[in-house]
Amino acid sequence: MEMGKVSEISTENEIRINRAIDYIVGHLEEPLSLEILAEVSCFSKFHFHRLFKQVTGESVNQFIKRQRMQRAFLLLTCRQSIPITEIAQQCGYSSISNFSKAFSAYFHLPPTQVREDFHFHAFKRYASIVQEKYASHPFRQVINERMMNFFQSDYRPVIG
Repeated sequence: MEMGKVSEISTENEIRINRAIDYIVGHLEEPLSLEILAEVSCFSKFHFHRLFKQVTGESVNQFIKRQRMQRAFLLLTCRQSIPITEIAQQCGYSSISNFSKAFSAYFHLPPTQVREDFHFHAFKRYASIVQEKYASHPFRQVINERMMNFFQSDYRPVIG
């Protein structure tokens, strides 16, 4: 293979990587090691890590963190009755301190601020809140088009 040239990924390899992605999404509250994910997808750790990045464009750790942060965001906004400590656990964090630091670093806002500004009752206003209140805030750069489209849709998430 030529240096710098991306090889094509077989359908079988995509299926196996998708198996790992499904596992990640279904087990965000658990520790997710490279060993476990490689085993789920029937690859060696090295091969899995390389193919995962090739398929998703993200490292395994980046992907897991993004999934956990997006779930945390939805739980904070859609499940006001769940304590933040419980949300932290459901997103794979053993302490509220670690969760708050990771969440704040990712979204540039603390979990309490997100819960306050983006509660479920203002669901249809998420996009306008982001545009009005956070237009020049680093938070706006974290909210990608997919999340903005989600905010503007008629979809009502069922978070369980």
